Amino acid sequence: MSDWTVPTLRDDQIQYAKMDAIALHYLKIILKQKMNQSKCQGFASGLLLDKLPKRRLFSPGAIRDIINFGGSFQYESDVGIPLYDLIMRYCANQTGFNAAFLRKLREVLVEYPLAPATPRHQTATLYRELRQIVFPNQYDYPELRHINHRITSDIREMVNIMRGPLTRRCSWPLYADTEGTYARLRNQSKLSLITIFDVPDKIVYLFRTFQLSKRELKVLRSELKVVEEYRHPVTFGPEKALGCNTWDIQRGSHQSLLVMVHGASGKVISKTETIRYREYS
Repeated sequence: MSDWTVPTLRDDQIQYAKMDAIALHYLKIILKQKMNQSKCQGFASGLLLDKLPKRRLFSPGAIRDIINFGGSFQYESDVGIPLYDLIMRYCANQTGFNAAFLRKLREVLVEYPLAPATPRHQTATLYRELRQIVFPNQYDYPELRHINHRITSDIREMVNIMRGPLTRRCSWPLYADTEGTYARLRNQSKLSLITIFDVPDKIVYLFRTFQLSKRELKVLRSELKVVEEYRHPVTFGPEKALGCNTWDIQRGSHQSLLVMVHGASGKVISKTETIRYREYS
């Protein structure tokens, strides 16, 4: 999982940080459970069938590992073939999905399940070759190079950030966003990632919260309440997982962010499950 895209603000075409974080969380949970062929296939198929048609984008490294895990007991043809078709439909034109990688996915998902019984050592070789495919995990957005980012999983660093730059009084609010999980984490919450945009300082903070203890999460939310007094966080939607008061710019409407931005500024943006945006005048 080392070459899954890290949540930077620089990416040549697409950023996958948020969806990769969700997939990584699911993988960590299910790796602790006893899984059979049906459950492994069901994880890969269910996750991608749910997310890809909604244009939720995963990095090629994440797709590789999801497919590898789903094939822990090999794929049946009635699962592998539709899964391959799904990836070809929604992912084939994304950065990193080169011909060699797509050929290997076809071997695993289509050709191997349709072939006669294969010796175990050949199966092991096929999946090892899939796992050994490596992708770059840093990309570049020329138009966003002036924006810095800071990523942390350490509660002490999060506290230092909140007590430092995030509590300097400023007329600009902070924009905050969260990512959650379906299953509860060991800290009994579903909060896995907090993204905070600090416009004046041109920096984005990414707090990876999925490994925080219950006590650490309580500390985080307590500090956010202090931040609230200084910077008045803004969110799109209620974002109750933050544990502090925010100004919800969606205000109960069912309008998408794309529609609201266009209505307010006349600009058309494209939005994925990432920090990426593109503006057209």
